[in-house]
Order: sequence, then structure tokens, then C-alpha cells
Amino acid sequence: MAALIVVATIEQIRLAAAAAVGAGVSESTAVFRLLSFFTVQSNMLAAAVLTWGAVRAFATRHRSDTAVFAVALACVTTYMLVTGLVYNLVLRAAGDADIMLGWSNDIHHIIAPAFMLSDLLIAPGRRRLPWRAIAVIVAYPVLWVAVTLIRGPHLISPSTGTTPWYPYPFLDPTTTSGGYAGVAAWVAGIAVIIAAIGLLVVLTGRLRTRKAHPRS
Repeated sequence: MAALIVVATIEQIRLAAAAAVGAGVSESTAVFRLLSFFTVQSNMLAAAVLTWGAVRAFATRHRSDTAVFAVALACVTTYMLVTGLVYNLVLRAAGDADIMLGWSNDIHHIIAPAFMLSDLLIAPGRRRLPWRAIAVIVAYPVLWVAVTLIRGPHLISPSTGTTPWYPYPFLDPTTTSGGYAGVAAWVAGIAVIIAAIGLLVVLTGRLRTRKAHPRS
């Protein structure tokens, strides 16, 4: 799965660079914008953690997750599930499914999130995480939103060559109904979704470990 994500990301970079040529924008600008998407960052983080897990599984005889790995896996699982849900329920419904195109889009938004969900539900060696792990899970998305909103007004769009540029339409106060208030509503709603999914990820791990190791 990690290899598929890497190949899909390379394909997205190729598509972004090709589109930049037609729009008269530098390839480096287009690629940099692509890497600003939460989807792409989540997939790259997931690939890194999955590679970590694979190497650890083959290199050691330990069959249970370490504390650090378990938290990292909970984080990327949450981000990938959010990516799948937001894309398929929000962006598709809003007609913005062309943000990313091709077979690589399906890997990023459908196949990889589904894999992470199956990993959460059936993979062995799950570790019981404390509830405070949810705070770690939500920290990165909060930072990503803050940086995105600060940088957005100063970035040039790779498709229009003008400012501002935001990776998702619901983060753009110039087009979102209500301006910054509308953006704040979207951010608050997605923050709740991230926290809720993070809670479910932690809860699922706790329930699975309880079932695997019932108290005598």
C-alpha cells in the first residue's frame, strides 16, 4: 500500500507539472501547490508510517505496536479516513472532484483510505492508546489549517496565475458564502469530524485490545 501511494503521488506530481505548462505557471509552483493539499500530505505521511510498520514487521519478531508507532498509525489512519470522507461526501457533492484526476486520485481518496480502515479493524498487534492521544491526532490538522489560511492570500494559483490560492474551495474566503465566517464554519465542522474520527480510531484500538486480552 505504501508503494501504491508513492506511485500515485508521483503521478499526481506529473499531472500537476503538465497542467502548469498549459497554464503558463512554473512547474515548481504547481508541484509546491500540489504538496499543499491535506490529501497529499496525509497520503505521504501514511506511506511513511506504513513503510515503518512493514520494515519493523520484517526486521523484528515483535508482533505488537510500540507506543510511538501506535500513535503515528492512529494519526495517519484518522487523516486518511477524513480524506476519504471529505472528498467523497463534500467535494464530489460540490462538483469539485476534478481537484485531482486519474487513477492516482482513486488511490489517494478511495483505495488508501479503505486500506487504512481495514488495517484499523483487522490488523494484529494493536496497542491500547490513552484518550490523550486524540490531542496528538488533531494537532497536525489544526496546524495545517492555520498555515494554509495565513499563506493563502499571498499564493499564486497555478491555474489562473493570480492570488489568492487555497487548496480547497471551502477555505477560500473570497468564494465561500459568508467570507471568513463561512470558512470558520467549515473549519469548525471538519475539526469536529477529525476529532470524532480520531476518537473512534482510539476507541476501536482500545476495544480490540480488550477483546484480545480480557481481564481474568
